[in-house]
Amino acid sequence: VFVGPLGTAVGLAFDLVHAVGMVEGAVPPKSRDDPLVPDRDRRRAGGQAHGLPLQLAHRAEERYDYLAALATGKSHVLSYPVSDPICGRAQYPSRWFLE
Repeated sequence: VFVGPLGTAVGLAFDLVHAVGMVEGAVPPKSRDDPLVPDRDRRRAGGQAHGLPLQLAHRAEERYDYLAALATGKSHVLSYPVSDPICGRAQYPSRWFLE
């Protein structure tokens, strides 16, 4: 049994991978602009070419981690809760879950 963030499973091998909590807003996580150096300022300063990663690159890394984690297993099971266990509000599956 291995429990951890998706990115930490890259390169491992499993018979079965369970990805739990696949609700919209959590997987992929909501992206927020850096309050100290927003993306628009990073682009003006040269962006990726000058060592300033943009949100788009961060989202691509999250997507890679997700797909790589699923690829570590011979089979996989995805799940999401239909309601928030704390407040009982309805939750919806992540777009990655629906793919």
